[in-house]
Amino acid sequence: MPQLKSESARAANYRKKLRHDKKDNSLTREELKHLDQMKRQGRKRIYADEALAKSAREEVLKSQNKDQNVGGDALNLGLDTVSDAAALTRNAIENRIEKETDRKTQENKTEESKQIQKRHNRETAQKQNPYAEKLNQKPQKAEKPNPSKQRQKKEAADKAREGISSLAEKLHEALANLERVIVENPKVILIALVIGLLIAVIMGCFSSCSIAFSGAEDVMVFTSYTAEDHVIVQVEKDYRKLEKKIQKKIDKIEEDYPDMDEYNYYLDEIGHNPYVLAAILTVVFEDYKRDEVQDYLKELIDKQYDLEIEEVVETRTRTETEYQEIDGELVEVEVEVEYEYHILNVTLTNHTLEEVAQHLGFDEDQMQRFLILCETKGNKEYLFTDMYSLEEPGEEDYGVPAEYLTDEEFARMIHEAEKYLGMEYVWGGSNPDTGFDCSGFVCWVINHCGNGWNYGRTTANGLKARTDRVATSDVRPGDLIFFKGTYDTAGASHVGIVVDPVNKIMIHAGNPIKYSCYDTAYWRSHFYCNGRIK
Repeated sequence: MPQLKSESARAANYRKKLRHDKKDNSLTREELKHLDQMKRQGRKRIYADEALAKSAREEVLKSQNKDQNVGGDALNLGLDTVSDAAALTRNAIENRIEKETDRKTQENKTEESKQIQKRHNRETAQKQNPYAEKLNQKPQKAEKPNPSKQRQKKEAADKAREGISSLAEKLHEALANLERVIVENPKVILIALVIGLLIAVIMGCFSSCSIAFSGAEDVMVFTSYTAEDHVIVQVEKDYRKLEKKIQKKIDKIEEDYPDMDEYNYYLDEIGHNPYVLAAILTVVFEDYKRDEVQDYLKELIDKQYDLEIEEVVETRTRTETEYQEIDGELVEVEVEVEYEYHILNVTLTNHTLEEVAQHLGFDEDQMQRFLILCETKGNKEYLFTDMYSLEEPGEEDYGVPAEYLTDEEFARMIHEAEKYLGMEYVWGGSNPDTGFDCSGFVCWVINHCGNGWNYGRTTANGLKARTDRVATSDVRPGDLIFFKGTYDTAGASHVGIVVDPVNKIMIHAGNPIKYSCYDTAYWRSHFYCNGRIK
């Protein structure tokens, strides 16, 4: 049993517990271990509470409809975007301030190094010449740092940061309020969003339509003749007048060269595609006027046509009868006599406007537009109604009756002609390599069918002059049929080869080379005559 302490013993024991130096407040190992255990338990409890709260929130969100989820997600995304934008802006300003500070620091260092170098140079010069400093001395203003300006810059940067942070906070608050309204009134907000979406779609449609109309207008301009219709037609007439001058010059050849013994004509068809002429003028002049293109028309004529007139003189011999005195008697004797034979060769080459256009110096865009205008006929096909601009249907399934092929001359003609069915019409064309016009096609068939004929290269009117006239009732396969007025030229303007006089079928270089019935309103209105090859 413990004994009770006396008053003196209790005082002595109390004095032993008093400390007169600094107290040791450090934790013991056991205390540290216990504190760490408490912290871990506290974190686990916090994590558990957070997980429970998160689970509860997810359950609440699942109970909301899909539209609210979409709206909430969109708003959360908006909040994140605002935060990111504010952070990016804040970082950009801070980087700018940092860069500006670095630049100023670098400038100060550079200036300081310059001052040190100047001071060194000055000291060196002074040692060499004690009067150098006074001679070179210039009044200078001491540059002192301006603490006021530096303070103003710092304040401006701080205000900018505060403004951005304030803006971000306000946007956060506004979007949070909007989110609350959407959750409380989902149907109203959904209707408003649908209406807004419809308005956006309608505005987009109007914008797309305006762009489409604008694009369509550009396409129409690009593919159309831009000059006025009456100007295009009148300029076409002007060009045909220039072609008539060439024809008149050819018609007067024998009058201008009367003493020739022989005239040989190698003539391409005179004519052109009016749509091609209009296309060239549109590319070169755009919205052209009649007066401004006259000189250019003459240049085109010179490029399209080459008329060559060549005189050839040959020494030939012929048998003549003369009287000679033999044994005192006059006797009639045949002798060979040399004489000069004069030949005039007339050659007209039509290079065609299509070929001329290839050498007019068009760049890639101009050539592309030219080709498109030719293809679309400038969206004004109604301007010209020549036979060559009419793409009449051909007799694609036509077969030549067998009884007609018993005529060997005609059989050879049709065999040669059918090789070129489907070939496109080319103004001035006279062979398979260049393509054919009407007279070029007929001349080629006549010269290459194997019947021993050689008509050279001549026009439809030239072929008419070299054939015998045949009554319509006496026409047979292989005869030629001539038309006039298919374009503006004198005499025969088109020619074909009669294939079937009963069914009124011809083969000709229309557009393209094909079989056609010549008993139509168009061909009947242009019929001229029939001719038989001699």
